[in-house]
Amino acid sequence: MTPTDVRATISGIIAEKYRSIIFIIAGLLVGLWFTLSAYAINNLYQRTLDRMYGWILVNKSKVEEGLFLSNNESLRLRLGQICTLSDSLTHYDVALYDADKKTVLGTLPFPASSNSGMEYNIPMLRTAYFDSLAFAGKQTGYLYVRAQLKTPLVLATVLLIFVLCSGIFLTVKRLLSSFTNTLDRRIVRPIISLRESMNRFDMEKGSGGVSLSTENLPATEIAELYLGYSAMLDRIREYSELEIKRAEADATFRVAAQVAHDIRSPLTALKTACSNLGAVPPDVGHLIRLAADRINEIANNLIENNRAQVKGQATTPAASATPQASTERSPEWLALLIENLLLEKRLQFQSTHDISFQFQPDVEAFSAFGWVDSREFKRMLSNLLNNAAEAIPADKSGKIEIFVRRKDSRIDLEIVDNGKGIPPEVLPKLTQLGFSFDKKAGTGLGLHHCKTTLESWGGTILIESVVGQGTRVTLSLEAAPLPGWFLPELHFRKDQVVVVIDDDKMFHELWRLRFAGLADSELNLIHLYKPEELEMWLGENPGALARTRFLVDYDFAGSHETGLDLIRKNSIYFQSVLVTGQTDLNELRNICASMNVRLLPKSMAASVPIRLAGQTGPAHGAGPR
Repeated sequence: MTPTDVRATISGIIAEKYRSIIFIIAGLLVGLWFTLSAYAINNLYQRTLDRMYGWILVNKSKVEEGLFLSNNESLRLRLGQICTLSDSLTHYDVALYDADKKTVLGTLPFPASSNSGMEYNIPMLRTAYFDSLAFAGKQTGYLYVRAQLKTPLVLATVLLIFVLCSGIFLTVKRLLSSFTNTLDRRIVRPIISLRESMNRFDMEKGSGGVSLSTENLPATEIAELYLGYSAMLDRIREYSELEIKRAEADATFRVAAQVAHDIRSPLTALKTACSNLGAVPPDVGHLIRLAADRINEIANNLIENNRAQVKGQATTPAASATPQASTERSPEWLALLIENLLLEKRLQFQSTHDISFQFQPDVEAFSAFGWVDSREFKRMLSNLLNNAAEAIPADKSGKIEIFVRRKDSRIDLEIVDNGKGIPPEVLPKLTQLGFSFDKKAGTGLGLHHCKTTLESWGGTILIESVVGQGTRVTLSLEAAPLPGWFLPELHFRKDQVVVVIDDDKMFHELWRLRFAGLADSELNLIHLYKPEELEMWLGENPGALARTRFLVDYDFAGSHETGLDLIRKNSIYFQSVLVTGQTDLNELRNICASMNVRLLPKSMAASVPIRLAGQTGPAHGAGPR
């Protein structure tokens, strides 16, 4: 659409509305003219009727008496009085017919025939009264009275009202014309100039658009629009340049940065573990499974992000460069997630840094469950641990501690390192998208993703640091209730029998060490290595079932039976704890909850609190590891 078309369209709309309003006002004023004219004429008629009735009420009986007595002098006097009623508004005439003498008195021609009562003649502007006269029961004649409005006076009244309505019409028309001219001068013309400037603007060269002047414009919103448009052109030009650069960068590193950022840690751990596959110790096999699961989760997340982007969910460069935060949350065991991730980190940094990762799984930390997405939580925690490790100089002995504290309905997770620290002026910028501090290959995604994900969960992140001393990162999460499969502590009587069923000798030794540290304990520890050994022991000790607790492994090498099969077959649900390295399987957790069987990860066997009946204070085994 050309500027001329724009003006024609806007002007045409204004002109059309102007004509419509003029027609409406003209119609209203014509109606007002008729109404006021009718009202004025009606008032004249009313005054005429009032005078006529006043004369008839006073003189009719006298006229009847004079006509009966043949008193012509009195009759003429009475008939002459009606003429005195005439003023500038009306004039009156009267005629009297004497029935006995058959004569007509008065100057008004007597009508040949008429009905009694009042008659109106609007075109002639006349009112007439005709009535019969009677005295002493005898009809004496007829009375005819006529009043007529003066035509010049009626015309003057109607003309005056017409002039008044015409003046109103011309005034309103003048006001509307002035208003439309103002619209054209203050809105239409400036908009056309603005449109012409927009057509002349060259985005690539950044010229041709800033040719507007507000010197001749009135101080209205249009002048402010001109100034705002000029400023907007500058911002558009700057944003266009940044957008081109950003698009070029995003096209090359968007997917690569995400893959490198997420897969780097589990892939390093997997490579380290694979180098020791000669003997394949159980803990190495467990670590390989965890790393493989993490890689699988990251790959799934990349697929989901790509699918969301194809569907148009990530439409802006900022959104597409930011990892998509999952909203599928569930109650997750934070201590288990932390322990599994620390296995990966210890291997990842053992050859490059002298760093110790310390977790404090006391009773409070051991029983902490949070409303999180386990995949996103591990992703955030992995990035934070990497940041902490990379902040420790290579020539310095590093220490990274993790604390979990329960505060009412919240859980605070703290990551403390003794690295180089962060300057105060940098701290507010750390969670901004694309900002990276003191990292050569930093993408500026990790902390921003952590902040946005936590906020979507109703949580917060707080970063505190002192240069030269270290950094403390505190994540605040919503606490979740304990699930039915969770084992907060191992509780025994002092003289109880504990049967350990596991095909791994290392875990038999672990339980032996854990129970050996119990003071005043008379626990009888039984070690079984195969599923059939349990059935033999139960057959040999039928009376010991009521005072026995079972720590049952899930997988047995060379056997098709699982620990759950043993528990179900021997009906030892309430006495049993399933000890397995597959506690992150939701299906297994749900089965244990439905069977009233507690679940304990093998990675948490060294941390689970142990309490004897009657013991006070912290459970044995709780505290720093």
